[in-house]
Amino acid sequence: MIDSLIMSATLKHAVTHLLAESGSALTEKINAIWRDEDLDQEQRCNKTIAIIEQQFANQQYSDTLISLYQALYREKEQLNNTTADRHKFIVVIPVADRPKHLKSCLESLLQLCNAYGYGSEQDGQYRKIAVLIADDSKASSSREKNRQIAQYYQQQGIESIYFGQREQQSLVAELTAKSESDLSAILGDIETPDFFHKGASIMRNITYLKLHQLYQNSTEKLLFYFIDSDQEFRVNLATPQGDEHHYLINYFYHLDQIFSHSDAQILTGKVVGDPPVSPAVMAGRLLQDLIAFFQRLNTMKAEQPCQFHGRQQTTTDGAAYHDMADLFGFSTTPTAFEYQCLATGHHNHLACLNRFTERLNHFFDGEHPTRSSSYQSQPLDVSITPARTVYTGNYIFRPEMLHYFIPFAPLKLRMAGPVLGRLIKAEIGDRFISANLPMLHRRTVEEIGQSEFRAGVDHSDQLTDIGDELERQFYGDVMLFSVTALTEQG
Repeated sequence: MIDSLIMSATLKHAVTHLLAESGSALTEKINAIWRDEDLDQEQRCNKTIAIIEQQFANQQYSDTLISLYQALYREKEQLNNTTADRHKFIVVIPVADRPKHLKSCLESLLQLCNAYGYGSEQDGQYRKIAVLIADDSKASSSREKNRQIAQYYQQQGIESIYFGQREQQSLVAELTAKSESDLSAILGDIETPDFFHKGASIMRNITYLKLHQLYQNSTEKLLFYFIDSDQEFRVNLATPQGDEHHYLINYFYHLDQIFSHSDAQILTGKVVGDPPVSPAVMAGRLLQDLIAFFQRLNTMKAEQPCQFHGRQQTTTDGAAYHDMADLFGFSTTPTAFEYQCLATGHHNHLACLNRFTERLNHFFDGEHPTRSSSYQSQPLDVSITPARTVYTGNYIFRPEMLHYFIPFAPLKLRMAGPVLGRLIKAEIGDRFISANLPMLHRRTVEEIGQSEFRAGVDHSDQLTDIGDELERQFYGDVMLFSVTALTEQG
């Protein structure tokens, strides 16, 4: 029956597998669409995509359904093989001594491009995707690895620009003496010989200079897309078997549509998975969950088969982990979150406790052992709302917005994104928007049990010191609430 339908071989394969395992209602709907002679091929794709997204919104996921979803978008790319009116994305990844994170991030980008094919390929290169790696590493070994990673993904089909310390210094050196003085509060001490670990905010601001240069030399419609090196172009799905990570969002296609058909100037997404905030503002919620875990564990026997599976509470509430959520306008939940054991195979509560104590150390790098956020699919147009906070690990803007640099960058405080967001909102209003386009956030590297590098966290054999992190968070909050009050006064 499928053989008579006009579609590419890969799409036909995906449809065949779906219809073989799906219920009759879904089968009938898809069959009806693809046999409707009044529809053209793109309309068939769009209608089928809408049906699948309804399944996603009802938490109905399967590998086959996701594969068909991706194949439909690849089919659309083949039908619209002209790319002249499409945006080209420059994905900016600031990185400091995190080559493992960087490789995982870029691998996810490559897999996303392979899955959805935005902009199509020409001579083995994705025409509408480029990466700018802004390296702030201290270790020469990290810089060399990052440069090699850029070269590798260039060979895999993604244009990769390595923006290292020499290139950064050269670009800053082109500023006039007056500009250096004017920009010192944005770029910090640009005369320092130690041109590394400048901080995420200063690094982004220096990268703005590079983006301006690229914009001046380009004939393309550009969008600049800032992400963090510990993120991936996937989402976190909560399942009875535990968290699963999937390429469920066609980021570039949706962003191209939004910026092509609206007057939006800057868009921010969020993250799912690990929280985007400092451990310094999660300790209260952590202790609440720890007490609940040990109280429950105390009622059980050590040799008893583990009972801490299949009960994990995940949330789409972006502040469920935050001790001060109410101060930021979020509703708070007083209930404790239950621990989901990560030990595999047949094991008892002693093994569960051992695994838990191993994972607990990850908290100091920002991974919460009991509270993670999961992705909830919804129609994209419904999710678009006015924004007030820039998530600096997931924001996209037009080149005209380059003058909205990260404020107070040399202070190296937390909350730089929310401060930037309040200032932008005060000036451009509803042209600053948010959409349900989150990225997967993974704070730690599994084999080492912590982040490769995290400013403000000092690891030693005996303890982990987050005192500097706490101070940067406290004064970052002071900065945010001060700027909020000032912008409200005009």
